[in-house]
Amino acid sequence: MVDHSADSDVLATVRVYVQLPDSIPVTLNPDVAHWNWHHILSIPVSILNEHRFSLKPYKWIRFAAGIICGVRGHLKPSKQPNGASCDYEIGELANEPFDVYYHIFPEQLTRLQPVDPDIFDERLTVTHTSSRASTHRHHVGERDGHCCLLTEFVQGCEVVHVVPHVKSNEYIRRLTERNGVREEREKDVIADIDDFRNGLYLQAHLHRRYGSDFAFLQTPNFAMLPSDVPGPGNVPDPTVAPARCTAHVFDEPIVLGITPQEIVVKSGSQARIADRDWPPPVLFDVTYGSLVLKTFGVQATIDTVKEVWQDQLTFGVPKGTVAENAFRSLQEKKARKARKPHTENNKRAELDALDLLRLIPYLGVPPERVREYWAAEHAKQESDDQRRSEAKVSEWRDRCADAGL
Repeated sequence: MVDHSADSDVLATVRVYVQLPDSIPVTLNPDVAHWNWHHILSIPVSILNEHRFSLKPYKWIRFAAGIICGVRGHLKPSKQPNGASCDYEIGELANEPFDVYYHIFPEQLTRLQPVDPDIFDERLTVTHTSSRASTHRHHVGERDGHCCLLTEFVQGCEVVHVVPHVKSNEYIRRLTERNGVREEREKDVIADIDDFRNGLYLQAHLHRRYGSDFAFLQTPNFAMLPSDVPGPGNVPDPTVAPARCTAHVFDEPIVLGITPQEIVVKSGSQARIADRDWPPPVLFDVTYGSLVLKTFGVQATIDTVKEVWQDQLTFGVPKGTVAENAFRSLQEKKARKARKPHTENNKRAELDALDLLRLIPYLGVPPERVREYWAAEHAKQESDDQRRSEAKVSEWRDRCADAGL
């Protein structure tokens, strides 16, 4: 029997358990009987009952456990795999502590990929000035109408990377290739961290709070319909709101401006979804899951996951500081430039049959005469190029004179 006395003295909580292997990689036919159950989340019942995240609390817990594990499953009140699932239609939970267990679908066990708990660590908070970043800002702003997706503010807005910029191109490519708990049709592979599909246009203060105490929930998903998520204009018919992007604030509501012009952003605030090039759902899932872990996660289990999975949490992409990632990116760019001339030189060095035919007239000619000939040809080519340039300049001047310029 689980001792809930400590929880009862403070706050009634739901204890969420997930089953994980003690070592990796996961075999093709894993025996879950040898996997251990780990207490991964402790969520106050009062928060769930206040409809802070969903009108159907069990649906939200199921989704949270699913994106944390990166695979689909069912939520059950016991460890028994053949037991019945929780009643997902329940709208309010008993205000007492209890346990639930996330049972991964057998066909998904080999796809297990825990979310990176540190996805928001060392994120960049400065404004980038590179040409690529400028293009990123332009495209995101254009797509989102150059106003905040949550507040409609026009002034004081910035472009936010859904997955932080510091995570690198290779990380986001592997992340979007895998696609987590989403359907294959929802896959949208991104190979550039500055791709505008990895961006949102938000007011600057919301930018600073993103990932620290608020994130976006994208519905529909495998556990919830848009109508399961409360917010302004919530309707029971999912066909009225076929898709939603909802801001969930995991702390106090975010207040922007001062009275009487202040705007309050709280859980349930709806983001305006662009009709094209919207971020793929997997980006919202992993960032949301990471913040759920940060808010309700059990540190001992998080530490265990980090120890066992290590580099796999980042899809094998090395973790490092902002400076280290920037340096690595620069080195990769230099290496690509160094390889390009080398490849071109190799191509020039390769002689095909036509090259050999062109060499026949020079067979038996002294090397000095050949060098003199090609020097003269080179000088003639330069002279012809210069004459053509001068002719173009002269033509341009004549046109300007005719136009009165």
